[in-house]
Amino acid sequence: SGSKAQVSQNTAEFLLVRIGEDRKVYIDKSSMSLTEFPDNLVLIKGTGKYSLDKPVFIQADKRLVYDDVMFVLKSLKQAGFTKVALQTNG
Repeated sequence: SGSKAQVSQNTAEFLLVRIGEDRKVYIDKSSMSLTEFPDNLVLIKGTGKYSLDKPVFIQADKRLVYDDVMFVLKSLKQAGFTKVALQTNG
Protein backbone atom coordinates (compact mmCIF):
# COMPACT_ATOMS: atom_id res chain seq x y z
CA SER A 1 0.00 0.00 0.00
CA GLY A 2 2.77 2.47 0.85
CA SER A 3 6.45 2.66 0.02
CA LYS A 4 9.23 3.18 2.53
CA ALA A 5 9.74 6.70 1.17
CA GLN A 6 6.25 7.65 2.34
CA VAL A 7 6.94 6.38 5.83
CA SER A 8 10.11 8.45 6.20
CA GLN A 9 8.28 11.59 5.07
CA ASN A 10 5.76 11.10 7.85
CA THR A 11 8.32 10.80 10.61
CA ALA A 12 8.77 13.90 12.73
CA GLU A 13 12.13 15.67 12.90
CA PHE A 14 12.13 15.35 16.66
CA LEU A 15 9.89 14.35 19.55
CA LEU A 16 8.90 16.99 22.08
CA VAL A 17 7.87 15.75 25.52
CA ARG A 18 6.54 18.41 27.85
CA ILE A 19 6.06 17.87 31.57
CA GLY A 20 3.69 20.38 33.12
CA GLU A 21 3.55 21.70 36.65
CA ASP A 22 0.52 19.40 37.12
CA ARG A 23 2.85 16.39 36.58
CA LYS A 24 1.10 15.58 33.31
CA VAL A 25 3.15 14.60 30.29
CA TYR A 26 2.22 16.13 26.94
CA ILE A 27 3.19 14.65 23.58
CA ASP A 28 1.65 16.09 20.42
CA LYS A 29 -2.00 16.62 21.35
CA SER A 30 -2.05 13.86 23.94
CA SER A 31 -1.66 14.28 27.66
CA MET A 32 -1.15 11.55 30.24
CA SER A 33 -0.20 11.16 33.85
CA LEU A 34 3.40 10.51 34.78
CA THR A 35 2.58 6.89 35.70
CA GLU A 36 0.87 6.27 32.34
CA PHE A 37 3.81 7.67 30.38
CA PRO A 38 5.89 4.47 29.91
CA ASP A 39 2.90 2.49 28.57
CA ASN A 40 1.87 5.33 26.29
CA LEU A 41 5.43 5.59 25.05
CA VAL A 42 5.22 2.01 23.79
CA LEU A 43 2.09 2.92 21.82
CA ILE A 44 3.69 6.10 20.45
CA LYS A 45 6.76 4.13 19.41
CA GLY A 46 4.51 1.61 17.68
CA THR A 47 3.02 4.26 15.40
CA GLY A 48 6.41 4.70 13.72
CA LYS A 49 5.92 8.47 13.66
CA TYR A 50 9.03 9.02 15.75
CA SER A 51 12.23 7.35 14.71
CA LEU A 52 14.34 6.16 17.66
CA ASP A 53 17.42 7.92 16.31
CA LYS A 54 15.69 11.31 16.14
CA PRO A 55 16.29 13.77 18.98
CA VAL A 56 13.90 13.89 21.91
CA PHE A 57 13.55 17.15 23.82
CA ILE A 58 12.10 17.18 27.31
CA GLN A 59 10.61 20.49 28.38
CA ALA A 60 10.03 20.39 32.12
CA ASP A 61 8.40 22.98 34.33
CA LYS A 62 11.05 24.27 36.71
CA ARG A 63 8.78 23.70 39.72
CA LEU A 64 8.82 19.95 39.14
CA VAL A 65 10.82 17.69 41.37
CA TYR A 66 13.99 16.30 39.83
CA ASP A 67 12.79 12.69 40.24
CA ASP A 68 9.78 13.26 37.97
CA VAL A 69 11.98 14.63 35.20
CA MET A 70 14.45 11.75 35.61
CA PHE A 71 11.58 9.25 35.45
CA VAL A 72 10.53 10.59 32.05
CA LEU A 73 14.15 10.65 30.85
CA LYS A 74 14.70 7.05 31.97
CA SER A 75 11.43 5.89 30.38
CA LEU A 76 12.47 7.38 27.03
CA LYS A 77 15.89 5.70 27.17
CA GLN A 78 14.35 2.37 28.16
CA ALA A 79 11.98 2.66 25.20
CA GLY A 80 15.03 2.91 22.93
CA PHE A 81 15.26 6.64 22.25
CA THR A 82 18.97 7.42 22.27
CA LYS A 83 19.22 11.18 21.76
CA VAL A 84 17.37 12.58 24.75
CA ALA A 85 18.04 16.16 25.86
CA LEU A 86 16.59 18.37 28.56
CA GLN A 87 15.38 21.85 27.72
CA THR A 88 15.05 24.15 30.69
CA ASN A 89 12.38 26.81 30.90
CA GLY A 90 13.68 30.06 32.33
